[in-house]
Amino acid sequence: MFKQDAWVFNVSVIADGTVYCPGKNLWRSLDHGTTWKRLTHFPDSGRVIVALETDPAAPHRLWFAATTWDGSADGGVMRTAYARQGPCLTEVTYAGHTGSALEHSATVSLCRSDDLVRGVYRLRLDVREAVGFSRFVIFQIGADTYNYTGERKMALGNEDGLISEWNTQWGGDTYRTKPKECLGRVPWVSLHQAESRATDGVGAWANRGVVLREWQAQLGGAEATATAFAAGSRLLATGYDFVFMDDDSLARAQVRDGRLHVADTSYRVLVLPALPAVRWATLEKAREFFRQSGIVIAVGALPEASDHAGSEDPVLDEAVKELFGATGVEVKAGARPGVRTNCAGGEGIALLMDEELPPRQYDGGFVGRWAWSKEPVQNVYCKAVWHSASADPQACRVRFFCDNEGALYTREG
Repeated sequence: MFKQDAWVFNVSVIADGTVYCPGKNLWRSLDHGTTWKRLTHFPDSGRVIVALETDPAAPHRLWFAATTWDGSADGGVMRTAYARQGPCLTEVTYAGHTGSALEHSATVSLCRSDDLVRGVYRLRLDVREAVGFSRFVIFQIGADTYNYTGERKMALGNEDGLISEWNTQWGGDTYRTKPKECLGRVPWVSLHQAESRATDGVGAWANRGVVLREWQAQLGGAEATATAFAAGSRLLATGYDFVFMDDDSLARAQVRDGRLHVADTSYRVLVLPALPAVRWATLEKAREFFRQSGIVIAVGALPEASDHAGSEDPVLDEAVKELFGATGVEVKAGARPGVRTNCAGGEGIALLMDEELPPRQYDGGFVGRWAWSKEPVQNVYCKAVWHSASADPQACRVRFFCDNEGALYTREG
């Protein structure tokens, strides 16, 4: 059965009789070794699973470690976690790491169905250190070293319908199709006109489809979050009101009269907090706003990558430079651009170090401060302490402003 393996380490039998056999790949038998199912599909690169352990409290939760004998950096440690085992829904997470640089996990779910078999896959990759690579693939249709099914046609599309369709070519151990960009919302790939590749005619096969529901990449995500909240604190401290806005809300915003209109309110300034990786739709909206006399402020860093074409994208660099006068790479190299203005009156400002915003000043030259409550308040009471060199009672004038509806109101007393 394991003729392809020179060594088999740590054969494990758990309490219910399931047998796990690790070699170049991990195999499982549910009938005491009569038949076997291959659980992993590692490329034939010399990597061997050398350690296997099960969780006594949950025997189907496994840890296994793989290594190579030639000194190459192709080892790894993997773990399984069964969250649900059916019958209506299964959910299993396969997680591991390659050295200290990459941590990866795949959560797979299958649900009971009376028509199409549906699987939900959630993939996550955390990069802890800089990693060099010659080719980077997160999800590939047809692996480098194996492909169990065969389809005569493939197609690419999105929620609006078909974009392109082509005939597949089998064999040759080579890539037949140039990379294709997934455009629009809800991109999908179809593999159809499937044929069985089994020589004995045994086994099931079917047409398949992959629908990309959501994806998100972050570069320095923790730093961006911290910068966003720090920027919010600084804005409040200097008298500026603000709201946090997600990418989807910004994408739906309309630019009119130099303001960003979202639902029933509008904004004069857009702040991008430490976004070395940015959604292309966010950058496009920022540029549209800037071109129509809006003010765009980048805090902490300028974008270097996006979902348009990754990093080193001349289209991205052109947009960033139009907004702020320099690219993300130029800023990393020491460039410190000034305030960027255009003929429409738009301003692009890069606050890259510890530069502070000036306090907000109102007519008359006084500086405003904000008191905020998440609850609707009808009556606001403020106490002012007046310091005077004279001990005699003195009168002073206090002005109150409300800016919640985009206008200023004065009450003197």
